[in-house]
Amino acid sequence: MGIHRSLLLLFDFVCFQKQDDEDGIPDLLDQMCKKYFQQMAETPFGHVLQWRLYLFAASRTSLTKHQARWSLDGETVDYMGTKLHMEQVTQLVESESRQAHSLLYDELLFGMRDVAPIEAWRLHDDLDVDDYGASWLTDERNREILAGTHDALLRQIEERADLRQVFVRLDPNGGVRLCPKAIAIYEAHVQEFLKRILAPISVPSGPPLRSPELLSITYINTGARRRSVFLWEKMVMIYVRYSKSQEQTGEEKDNIRFLPPAVGNLLLTYLAFVLPLRQAFLRQSKPGALLSPYLWSKLGGEVWRDGMVSSCLRRACIRAEVPQFQVAWWRQVAASITKEKFSAREQANFDMGEIAASEEVEDEADLAYLAGMSNHSFRTFNYSYAGSTTLTVTSSLHRAYRASQSWRSLFRIDQVLLLYQLPRVMGPIPTFAARAPSPFGSLGVWVNTRIFGPCPLSNYPGSQR
Repeated sequence: MGIHRSLLLLFDFVCFQKQDDEDGIPDLLDQMCKKYFQQMAETPFGHVLQWRLYLFAASRTSLTKHQARWSLDGETVDYMGTKLHMEQVTQLVESESRQAHSLLYDELLFGMRDVAPIEAWRLHDDLDVDDYGASWLTDERNREILAGTHDALLRQIEERADLRQVFVRLDPNGGVRLCPKAIAIYEAHVQEFLKRILAPISVPSGPPLRSPELLSITYINTGARRRSVFLWEKMVMIYVRYSKSQEQTGEEKDNIRFLPPAVGNLLLTYLAFVLPLRQAFLRQSKPGALLSPYLWSKLGGEVWRDGMVSSCLRRACIRAEVPQFQVAWWRQVAASITKEKFSAREQANFDMGEIAASEEVEDEADLAYLAGMSNHSFRTFNYSYAGSTTLTVTSSLHRAYRASQSWRSLFRIDQVLLLYQLPRVMGPIPTFAARAPSPFGSLGVWVNTRIFGPCPLSNYPGSQR
């Protein structure tokens, strides 16, 4: 960060010096960089760059102080005094997935059991569309499946007496409005759902992302960047950019994850049903405002701080009754798991059939992608985590798919979550237009004129009338 700031100051100085001769900016900038801002220059900044290169070189050959150690049966890893059994990873994901499912259907969807979940295998997506506000939610091919989702929860509030009592209030002038306290309680449930679904998204999809990358996930395109949530090969795909190595290589790195089907469907259902209601709630207090495009954000637009990820993981471990760990610990252990369970050389030393939770990787190149997903360079991966490999990192979509699949198979995530899913109802989302008008029919008018009028949510296929 200090290097970038210094370069910005230099650029500002050059622009000031050449404010009357813009064509001379590149030449002066090149001259100043060669004189002061390069490794061989005998200047303070030159020495900083020299030490930076030295530290990079030293870190590639230095061993980490703490090493992960495995039990003889290969099922328990011990790192820095914390022991974790492989089944406890599955237990954690299962526990949080069940609670996220309960929060979504019982609280956020108001107990609506007559609706089908939004499932990836039924949907379409265009990975190349870059229009502002675009996502799978705006794909015309999903119109029939998403019909009615954009205002389903508002219609529930309008038509159900119990929900009207909680949410609807009369204005002194005879109009209607939504109760701020009820909105605050609903938003508290939303935040709890986001906390519960964090582990099912981050843990079983592959070696964990860093907190900033995880919290950078967006669900729609914005003017500055494309979204992070996609649908590909009937699965939910998470795509983020890893920027820590940008100052070393000059390029960001792709990070691709595929969510377990059960977790992906929970996320899609949340995005399709709950976000339009949150948008309506937001516009009551801030007319014309839009929800944050970030998945892990609050109603007012504030994105979660990085420390929330470790906090959520710790609390998830407590709820699941497994050893507590944070992001940094899990990243180290995940790197060790990758080598212990996916190295073909090590598989030759063990009877993998006796390890119930393990599954052989068909191609050694999958190990390369798993290592790459952990955001460690291969030299760091080899020296710091007690292993070695000569494979080359690849970020292809196919390799990412296979790597995530291998990781989920190791912990039997898909099978376990399938067993614990509640009964589902197949079919289209029920529409509410054909139902008898409620005593609070004016709420529907208020909703459509004040909230859904100019809102981009009206571009959803399900909102077209």
